[in-house]
Amino acid sequence: MTITLNDVLKTFDTESFTVQALLDLEFSDIPKGMALALNNTVVPKNQWPVTPVRENDQLLLIIATQGG
Repeated sequence: MTITLNDVLKTFDTESFTVQALLDLEFSDIPKGMALALNNTVVPKNQWPVTPVRENDQLLLIIATQGG
């Protein structure tokens, strides 16, 4: 399966998985303050474990930072 994650094409040896499974593959520890959009629609964090990721989906991950 091929998806776009933050404008980078990524290929995985699976036909489908959930948003949570994808994040578990990409991060050893999911940062606090992370937001995710799947095909330009924000996915609430409580829906990550049940939201499927499919072929050609586009995901955008944003991590909030502090600054001043």
